[in-house]
Amino acid sequence: MKKQFAPTFRSRSRLFIAALLALNTLSAFAQSTTFSSTDLKTGISNSLAVIMMFGFVLGISSVIYGGFAVRRGDVDQGKMSIIGGAIIAAARSNGQTRFATSWAAWRPSPS
Repeated sequence: MKKQFAPTFRSRSRLFIAALLALNTLSAFAQSTTFSSTDLKTGISNSLAVIMMFGFVLGISSVIYGGFAVRRGDVDQGKMSIIGGAIIAAARSNGQTRFATSWAAWRPSPS
């Protein structure tokens, strides 16, 4: 024999409360007046700074590994590791320089 589900008062009230809470959280997805594009730019800038710091550490460790490879006698692998590590470690300053020069070229002159 199958038991039919008959919603009781308690389950209806729980369902109503859950629906009410779900509908009240929809305003969190709407655009807020306190959020600005500056907050987004700051968040992206901070996350990119962490990524670039990780790349810098990775580049330095690659240069160190290349030095050990040259010392070991594997000159070709050591040279490639040193060159690659230097490129990776210098990527941040290279990107900042390119951005600064391109921004200076396209920035409107103050009038």
